[in-house]
Amino acid sequence: MKLVVGLGNPGRRHQAERHNVGFQIATAFARRAGILLSSSGERFEAQFGQGHFRGFEVGVLKPLTFMNESGRSVAQALSALPVDDPSQDLLLLLDDVDLPFAQLRLRAQGGDAGHRGLRDVLARTGPAVPRLRFGIGRPVTQQSTHDFVLEPFDPAEQEALPQALARAVDAVTCCLDEGPGKAMNRFNSLAC
Repeated sequence: MKLVVGLGNPGRRHQAERHNVGFQIATAFARRAGILLSSSGERFEAQFGQGHFRGFEVGVLKPLTFMNESGRSVAQALSALPVDDPSQDLLLLLDDVDLPFAQLRLRAQGGDAGHRGLRDVLARTGPAVPRLRFGIGRPVTQQSTHDFVLEPFDPAEQEALPQALARAVDAVTCCLDEGPGKAMNRFNSLAC
């Protein structure tokens, strides 16, 4: 089984924030794959759904713990689901302030680069976990990064977001079909 995990914060208040773009990608992927996500959090403290997509059994997980505790939900799912090799069959989706808006960066493993949600997941899984980072840019003013990530995208970004999310879902699909290495070659070279 493949497991796609979007990182974000639960609740309506956080829905449109930059920090929740991992949730948005997971939702868009689930929609494309025809996978219905539960809303209750009864399994794995998450919105979760599973189904078949392009010949794979796929689970989609959106932890309902807050971002900094995402690993708890991921660990529960990994212990209960038939995910054979997290280094090949798990894909994390998250925001990255060090990338320009909508730029994608796939990595097969590595550190957390200061992302607390990713840090919590890696503490429970180890560093050999593929992840797709979606650029949200940095604040152009003296605003703190913490405040910036909790704001919605600006109007120009919101207009471009549907197309950017569709490209991110293409990257997820490629990663599932062809593996992280080929997906990295294809999507990391694309300009935003």
